[in-house]
Amino acid sequence: MTDFDEWFSENYDILRRRLIKYGDDIVNDAYIKCYQAIENGLVIRNYASYFARVARNLWISSKREIKPTIDYDNMVDIASTVAPDDNKDYNDIVDLCDCDCYSEKAKTLFELYIKYKKSLRKLAAEVGVSKTNIHYHIAPIIADLRELGQNFTITS
Repeated sequence: MTDFDEWFSENYDILRRRLIKYGDDIVNDAYIKCYQAIENGLVIRNYASYFARVARNLWISSKREIKPTIDYDNMVDIASTVAPDDNKDYNDIVDLCDCDCYSEKAKTLFELYIKYKKSLRKLAAEVGVSKTNIHYHIAPIIADLRELGQNFTITS
């Protein structure tokens, strides 16, 4: 048993309480990462400080990994399955936002939003995109439409 193993077993409960916000998986992954570093020749003078830094970095990395990404192909498939709408107001609004100043993703999300006439939460569940991500993309279009005199509100 190495010095690090002894230190870890003696301080495990303290580490779990101190690093509870990161969760047990992060604490266990940090142990493995520290152990591998020591096996590869790294000399650690302060185990507690190094372990806390490794746990924090692992936690930050885990948060970066779960950021939602837009599945544009899925959105286009859903948009094509919606029956065309003969509503003049709807068609006028879609025409207003059909310019190069908005991304195709933003235009597609906006079109789905007004076609379905659902809340962002319900649309997010159907499309597989987070509510925040949908709002981020359609808010500029809605702001511009408001400037043109259209009365729009985003329903969560």
